[in-house]
Amino acid sequence: MVGPSQEAARLESSKRLAKDVMQKAERDHVLTRLSPAERDQFRRIIEDMRTRTRSVSDHGVTARQVLVSQGDVLSPPLRLALEAVVA
Repeated sequence: MVGPSQEAARLESSKRLAKDVMQKAERDHVLTRLSPAERDQFRRIIEDMRTRTRSVSDHGVTARQVLVSQGDVLSPPLRLALEAVVA
């Protein structure tokens, strides 16, 4: 079990990673830290991004716009993982 201070340190570390362009190893590390529920949500959002960015009716929608449309409902680790992939 991760304590509050460990979680805070983990999120701070993740934020620092997001500020720079992530290398593949860094992205892999961020993705492996997602919980099973976050991984499922990650997959659903990525699939939604693929569908919407290819859709004729949503022509011109970018993956970044789909990510922004998720609002603040994403956990910080999940948002970081998505930003790492979308960037």
